[in-house]
Amino acid sequence: MSDYLIENSSFKQIRKSIVSSLVGQLGSQSFNFALGLMLLTKTGSSLSFAASQVIGPIISLLFVPLVGPTVDRLSKKQVIAVSQIVTIGGLIGYALSLRYFAFTILPPTLILIAILAVSDQFTLTAYNAGAKGLVLDDHQTKLRGLQQSAGAIGQFIAPILGAALYSVVPFTLFVMIEVSCELVTLGIALSLNFQLNSGTGEKQTGQEDLSFSAGLTFFKKQKTLISLLVLALFLNFCVGAFTIGIASVLITSLKFSATTYGFVQSAFVFGSMLSGLVISQMKASKYPLQKVWGAMIGIALCLLVFGIVPFVFEKSVLTAGLIMVTSFILAGISNLVNVPFFSWLGEHIPEQMQGRIFGLVTTFATALTPINFAIFGCLYDVKTLPTLTMNLWIFSCCSLGVLSLYVIGRVILKIDLKHVTIVD
Repeated sequence: MSDYLIENSSFKQIRKSIVSSLVGQLGSQSFNFALGLMLLTKTGSSLSFAASQVIGPIISLLFVPLVGPTVDRLSKKQVIAVSQIVTIGGLIGYALSLRYFAFTILPPTLILIAILAVSDQFTLTAYNAGAKGLVLDDHQTKLRGLQQSAGAIGQFIAPILGAALYSVVPFTLFVMIEVSCELVTLGIALSLNFQLNSGTGEKQTGQEDLSFSAGLTFFKKQKTLISLLVLALFLNFCVGAFTIGIASVLITSLKFSATTYGFVQSAFVFGSMLSGLVISQMKASKYPLQKVWGAMIGIALCLLVFGIVPFVFEKSVLTAGLIMVTSFILAGISNLVNVPFFSWLGEHIPEQMQGRIFGLVTTFATALTPINFAIFGCLYDVKTLPTLTMNLWIFSCCSLGVLSLYVIGRVILKIDLKHVTIVD
């Protein structure tokens, strides 16, 4: 195949992947939103809702030793197809069971969430591990940037769509709508060529050690990669303070309207969407990980603004405006860390190790979310300090923590992000 045809095919696969991401995100997030509403309505228990949010990350953590090695052993397309079929089967089974569990809806719902968590883990890991063969090397950042934008669009529209559909259609029909979305993503996955990028693919010599322990041993050798992962996880952890803290400050303490809070959340989503589009149009950088240092400074400043502005200006138009603008900037800067990091992983981790490495990375990020929410939720419930004072302390500590990691990494340890190499 000529270079022109290969490049054209690479662009086609990008378009297919974006459509798949958008349909998948809209369907799954709308369904998850409606599932949460249904649980609260049927059970009247916040504990049931909390259980539905925690079980997914726990199940994902338990399946880490199985997901990575499976993705590395088998065809990426085969893994995605099987996991999508399991998802569809689980949804259909759940829809059929609703009439029999009308008054005990929690057990089948938790079982469904567990099935979806495992299948999504397989699908996401296979897509991440197969991206290098899916598109040309020069298109890796474009693919991941556009996927980030598609995810942001889904995040913005899904709650609105989920609430609207939940109020007008029976929940069984809602489940079947999600089945339709999964069928679309399955069809697109089956049409993708994960061996387009020559020199990559899914061939194994049969001599590699594809066990989870081998992947863990390989991971332990990558000191710079581990340092980057710690940085990325801590940055995402601090950004999580925004999710809990801003809601508590704006609505509970300052008594802003839900509309104002909605605008702040929308600003974050639009920042993520726009930055993904911008990153996708940028030329591939020779040193993509260098952006991490500048991004850390930017994130630290944004976190400090979240602490200082409500404390100083309290309820005012200026407070809402500054937080909205800062939310937009924070989302954009966060993408400057996440997108180059995952692009770099896809390009430099050996093909036979990608399933296990991506499995570890994504699971760490997923497992951190409920811990993140629990910690910041408890901190904002502490009544020994006024909420605005507590908010100032929390965001100041987060900002200081990011700056400390910057100093430790760049000044003390002198981590060279220009010439990061993979240790065999």
